[in-house]
Amino acid sequence: MFRSLDSIERYYVCRNDNNIYSNFAITSKYSKPLTKELISQTLVQLCELYPVFVSTFSNKGTDKDCNDYILESVNELLFDDVVITVDQPFSEEQLKFVNEIRCSANEGKPTWRLVLFNDNYLTFLCDHALFDGQSGMNFHIEFCKIVSTIVDPKFVERIYVKHQDFHPPPKTEDIIDLFKVSWVDYLKAYLKKLVPKFLSQWLSYPFLIKYPLFKESHPKSIYSNYKIINIPHDQLEDLLSILKFNGVSLTAFLNVFLHYCLQNTILPSLTTQLSSVLSSIPISGRRYYSPFKESKFRFMISAVDIILAPITAINDNWWPIIKHINKEINNQVKSRDIFRHPPIHSPYQYIAPDKPNTCVPLYELSNLGFNNVSFGEWSLTDVVFSQCIGITNTFGFTVASTPNSMNIVFSYLDEYGHCPNENFVTFFKDSMVKFITNNR
Repeated sequence: MFRSLDSIERYYVCRNDNNIYSNFAITSKYSKPLTKELISQTLVQLCELYPVFVSTFSNKGTDKDCNDYILESVNELLFDDVVITVDQPFSEEQLKFVNEIRCSANEGKPTWRLVLFNDNYLTFLCDHALFDGQSGMNFHIEFCKIVSTIVDPKFVERIYVKHQDFHPPPKTEDIIDLFKVSWVDYLKAYLKKLVPKFLSQWLSYPFLIKYPLFKESHPKSIYSNYKIINIPHDQLEDLLSILKFNGVSLTAFLNVFLHYCLQNTILPSLTTQLSSVLSSIPISGRRYYSPFKESKFRFMISAVDIILAPITAINDNWWPIIKHINKEINNQVKSRDIFRHPPIHSPYQYIAPDKPNTCVPLYELSNLGFNNVSFGEWSLTDVVFSQCIGITNTFGFTVASTPNSMNIVFSYLDEYGHCPNENFVTFFKDSMVKFITNNR
């Protein structure tokens, strides 16, 4: 049994098929040793419970926009098809290795892989067409739950064999109409493009006439580098207390704080003038709309785009800006407008030789939130969220927290290796200490 793709799936399959994106990954450290026996038996149960783990994409034609792809079951799934064992500890360098793993279509394999490191870190990496960040985290939650019940582990080479009971996971638009686009949405998108540039600059916040929007042509490669910034438990507790007292979310604060750090380290190496920047904040539909909550493994996100004026110093003017962003995020989520994506352009626009380069966000900030996962003697003691930047952003920041600490992964492409990226990390850490000290 097979089915056609919905518009969201087709968009992300097309991105991957045209080498615009590789994968995103959730890496977790388990409290007890993971073995091939435990992993294989856990995967057998996961594949029986959730058809998405044995789903694959096949292309029956040559259409660059991927209109002729289908979703179907793999014929069989072997342990070595999806599990990679690395006899090294997990590190920033290993994130580069993970980023280069592809889950390509037409290979008869599912859209995900596992990487097991020798210090008990397990990476779940996947294509975006069937998974979002929260569903990647849900994999670890379900994996931890199942592995905690196994008492007599035995290695299973053949994880899955295709059978008649396979039913493709439903299209996201069949779960809820959140992503369905009406003719009004199409019209609004086209009319927005017709608004004269000078008028949109005067009407927008901040005033872009004074601080023009920083424009960097989209990158030409997808090979990412990574820096992991760890915020220890005590420092994180102090920060969250400050934010709670001021009535703002961690995501809204981080958007301003990261922008401030970029303005003082990396942006001067890219432009000689003070500039406003465009940032993108992914938002989970699963979190806000009840029909999504029961669906653990699908793509259910959109993004809020935020423009920020230059911020070069920490002062009392921060709080109104953070509260403005906090309000903007909440308003856009409530309206649902951000979840509607009129497919006016295909992802092919980013690589087609006859299409001009387009301005992309300076950075994306994706916050996976707080994750306290424990089943008996099994728990997740550390979580790291990373992703390929692709060519739709310039820099990336992915965030995940556990009871022990918070990890922020700073991602940048090879072509930005000349930027003072190490200085950014140092500046971030020093500025965080200063901010917490001044606001206690």
